[in-house]
Amino acid sequence: MKKLLVTVVSGMALLLGMAAPAAAATTGAQSFTFIYFGDGDTATVVGSGPIQGAGGSVVLTDDGDGNGIDKVKFNRGSFLVDHQDTSSDGSFNETTCIARFTGTGTYTLSGGTGAYVGATGSGTYSYRGTFFGTRTASGCSEDGTVLTVVRATGTTTLP
Repeated sequence: MKKLLVTVVSGMALLLGMAAPAAAATTGAQSFTFIYFGDGDTATVVGSGPIQGAGGSVVLTDDGDGNGIDKVKFNRGSFLVDHQDTSSDGSFNETTCIARFTGTGTYTLSGGTGAYVGATGSGTYSYRGTFFGTRTASGCSEDGTVLTVVRATGTTTLP
């Protein structure tokens, strides 16, 4: 009788375990801050929301008009950010060789690895940047250093 009871209880536990609902997706408000310094091809990234942590990003594609794809890597995995500029403005001071620029755009998340497999999301971003050019005898060189801060907000879903 004791053996039958153990078998029945074990079988019930197995059935109940199989009938348990799958874990629900996590959807929530998301924010990212990207800080580009130097060549503008890499950034330090901080995320808060369903995707949180700190890491880095590298530009995979860039059309020169603010549209492209960046790969963001955190400790738990990576994901792609496809971004499209919707507006931009800027000014250049020929005396100081300093350019300032701002803009806005939209983004979508895809291509996750590790903990971010299947992650999706979208939102908007704004950016401010400064280019510090080099003064030469004949004017301003195109060589210089860029500092850009991008702030993105939206919604992310992790499966």
